[in-house]
Amino acid sequence: MNAFAKAKYFLKIFNDVSLVSAQSRKTLSELLVFLRAANMLSLFAHKVVREDMLYELPENFRWHITSNINYSERQQYQVGIEIDRINLLLEDAGITPVFLKGAAYNIEKVASLEGRTMSDIDILVSSSEIKKTEKRLLSLGWQAKELSNYDEKYYREFAHEIPPMFDPISGTTLDIHHNLYLLG
Repeated sequence: MNAFAKAKYFLKIFNDVSLVSAQSRKTLSELLVFLRAANMLSLFAHKVVREDMLYELPENFRWHITSNINYSERQQYQVGIEIDRINLLLEDAGITPVFLKGAAYNIEKVASLEGRTMSDIDILVSSSEIKKTEKRLLSLGWQAKELSNYDEKYYREFAHEIPPMFDPISGTTLDIHHNLYLLG
């Protein structure tokens, strides 16, 4: 089976988890590798449990499923802590961020958060507060990722955000937007 056909087949299993019980160990191993590479394994794990298919899998595959559920739930908890911390850090400077994407899902505890993993937290602040936000975070030990002059200009002028910042203590990466639309 070529790579395209295999990916198509794996997506079929992803969409219909009842198919996992009929898969060989080799196919299940390849499926896990595929889903992990596509950052879809936690979503799949939640679907397997929700559809009561966990015990249709061999024991070593069940471990991967439960491990990914634990990972995504732990990350949601940690993101909640980071949201509270970022809110406090910025509110002390009179800045009220709007949390976007996965962080917004986390705040609202929406169903689509289930199995979602995040690589960063996105916030929106008013354009008049962008410099104040950056200065506040830098004063608290956050760091900006080093970029070329071209990339720095792209972020600030076209992407309407400052370059990603990260907290070296917690490891949190923060994307700070001041507009939601790219301009050419």
